[in-house]
Amino acid sequence: MSAAAAVAGAAAAWRAIGEEAHHRAVFDLAVAMEDHPDNAAAAVYGGLVLCTPDTQVHRLPLRPGLVPILAVPDVELATTDARAALPQVVPREVAVRSLGRLAALIGGLLLGDPVLLASANGDEMHQDTRNRLRPEVEHLMERARTAGALHACWSGAGPSVLALSEPERAEDVKAGLEAGLGRGRVLELRMASSGLI
Repeated sequence: MSAAAAVAGAAAAWRAIGEEAHHRAVFDLAVAMEDHPDNAAAAVYGGLVLCTPDTQVHRLPLRPGLVPILAVPDVELATTDARAALPQVVPREVAVRSLGRLAALIGGLLLGDPVLLASANGDEMHQDTRNRLRPEVEHLMERARTAGALHACWSGAGPSVLALSEPERAEDVKAGLEAGLGRGRVLELRMASSGLI
């Protein structure tokens, strides 16, 4: 189940009985339904959030000005299939590189630093295995980066691609994704600074 759908359903249920949908209560219920606290935290609180292993949620100051662009292919990939493709064990060197990329991604989102965001590209733990299921996704990410995206990655379990761009390069990134997409759509989005309202 999508965390966003779980959050929307939980909030609607509380409001339907005339009660306030408090962030923490909705978050806890969404985690119970969806079992992914990181996804639930983003849907409930919006913006850039960090969810610790004990499900404490911390809001971080997302650098304004980054433009999210989403390429949605006209094909589907079941989340269960995408998750099943992930390895049960990863080599230590892969884990170390992955932690470095994560640090670069968080730093890049906080600072809007293009060098850090570019350094975060290339997720070996999730994307490499899923690229074998949908090789066209890797090509879309490369097209986005070639067109000027600061960062490009699988969006969730895919096969959609999320690219982050500076405003002046957004049209180039959209055009690059459209050229590589074939059937589907490319959407320019905005960062949600607040989640559940």
